[in-house]
Amino acid sequence: MILSWHGLSCVSLKNRAINIVCDPYDESAGLKLPELKADIVTFSRSDENTPKSTPEIKVFSWPGEYEAQGVYFEGIFSDEKDGQAVVFKFKANGVDICHLGMIKEIPGENVISKIGKVDILLVPVGGGKVMNAKDAKKIIEDTEPAVVVPIYYATPGVKEKLASLEEALKELQVKDYQKVDKLDLKKLTLSEGKMEIVVLEPELA
Repeated sequence: MILSWHGLSCVSLKNRAINIVCDPYDESAGLKLPELKADIVTFSRSDENTPKSTPEIKVFSWPGEYEAQGVYFEGIFSDEKDGQAVVFKFKANGVDICHLGMIKEIPGENVISKIGKVDILLVPVGGGKVMNAKDAKKIIEDTEPAVVVPIYYATPGVKEKLASLEEALKELQVKDYQKVDKLDLKKLTLSEGKMEIVVLEPELA
């Protein structure tokens, strides 16, 4: 399965059998998504305009346990002062992935406990509508993932004022990291007790 980042908190995972898209956005964000095929779509924040499931596409935007096409998802509610955010945890290719999406505040111990052990943590770091790198560092320390993938930071075209990747990495106290276009989960080597930072190039239209 291939993991790609499309700017902001949007990521996709796909293989020959299934296509998963997390947090797609519209062009008002200043970016343009490529045409992404989707069998499953998750939204970390939703409102009355959030699409509903259809026979062709399953949409998950609320806490709970879900299963679609052999993939198990858990939506974990993170109560926040100015809204609601849902953290999604799921397993793909035997790898436990947690997509923090547009979470803005450091979650409480109850949420961290539900997240549990994860192999890959997709964490927002740009500030603004999402948490900043300082808060992200606390979550990383609490969850101890094998791989950290920063998301939701400033990229060319984004209208929202966000920290740059360099600013975020400095706040995270990261000096060494791997930069790739995509992350192939089949080729991923998870080292016990060693954390790796992987920066993905944004794939846009």
